[in-house]
Amino acid sequence: MLGVPVLAQAQTATVVPRVAIGEGTAAKPNFKDCYQVIRNDSVRLFYDADYLLTPSACASIRRLTRITPDGNFTGEARDYWMDENVLALRVRYVNGKADGPIEQFARSGKPVVRGQLAQGVPTGEWHYWYANGQPRQVLRFPAEGGFRIVAYWDSTGARRATDGNGYWEGAPPPNYVTSGSGAWLPERTYFRFRGPVAEGLPHGQWQSIDTRTNQPFSDEMFSRGRFRSGQLSTKPRYGSAVLTTPKVVLEMEAPGATAERFRLGLACAERERRQQLRAEFEQLAMPKNALSFEAYGQQLHRKLLNFSNQPWYAQLPANAPVVCGIDSLGNVTTVLAASGPLQAVVREAVKDLPRWTPATVRGHYALCGFVVRLDRGRDQVRINPMANTGQIAWTPQLVQAYWEAVLARELGKTP
Repeated sequence: MLGVPVLAQAQTATVVPRVAIGEGTAAKPNFKDCYQVIRNDSVRLFYDADYLLTPSACASIRRLTRITPDGNFTGEARDYWMDENVLALRVRYVNGKADGPIEQFARSGKPVVRGQLAQGVPTGEWHYWYANGQPRQVLRFPAEGGFRIVAYWDSTGARRATDGNGYWEGAPPPNYVTSGSGAWLPERTYFRFRGPVAEGLPHGQWQSIDTRTNQPFSDEMFSRGRFRSGQLSTKPRYGSAVLTTPKVVLEMEAPGATAERFRLGLACAERERRQQLRAEFEQLAMPKNALSFEAYGQQLHRKLLNFSNQPWYAQLPANAPVVCGIDSLGNVTTVLAASGPLQAVVREAVKDLPRWTPATVRGHYALCGFVVRLDRGRDQVRINPMANTGQIAWTPQLVQAYWEAVLARELGKTP
């Protein structure tokens, strides 16, 4: 990341914010589309809901504030939800840092966070509400850092923690990473954490939950906030299930703190494209088989071992990929590998295995298949399903070219 102070000098002294950018430009918006100078040091900035700078045409939040000559916020900042034209956030800046009371509001206008900041650092008691106005939690931020859980209510309104004792559940805030195009993107976690608390700290058996499957990901023991031991809920294919550091990490950031970093989000066209891809992905059902992927790989491996004494088998690399395409009826109709004999053996072997249920998007067939990875070092075969959500007319020539490109990628011949 490169922090660039940008100062516009015209007939009258006008100040605009500095901006943090990356190297590329493809998905990055024009910074000038993300703000408007009202007069002198007063500006209007535009953000998405994650407080990444965004062109006004596709922004979710507008901020009214003042900017110092060195590119820092000063005085009161008021943020508004653009579609609803209601207050989203109110905070004051002193010496470039948020200082004093801070309030955040839902699109309905109801408060969701109230707290106090001391030069950008949360302090004292903070109160949180669900978007419907129900109380969510009370946290206390002591001088030594971190936070203590004072009270917690679940989404049904049931109180689960009182005076720092009971049960708590929540999710960490997203991190932000560059997309390689100069834009910053929220890297959202797929986990939420839950467990008992004592004196405001994790104490006893905690779990991290994978929100995509709603299944436990790790089980961890804490004593008054200190991690003691833990293990993954499912033994990984490789390595140990034992954890030496916790997956459960309780962090909290002041609302709108990302705004102070002046990070560029996505251009409107790129944002729309990614939203469409996300919507398609949410409607995507991956290819399935009556056998588990592990069992499917084991059966293929047994068939391949029948040829382990053949010269061509001994000449295979340590990792030999085979790309298999599945048609709309669930048949494996394409098999490609760098080795002709390996390709022929896999083509015949899959005929004796159960037919697949192909991938679908919104109930319609999606081009799909799987990669067979023969790992001779570990003496096993892994199966990795895949699908393409592109809404194009897949001619036989395009399908063949697509699977050839997948094989080239697997072989490391393309980026």
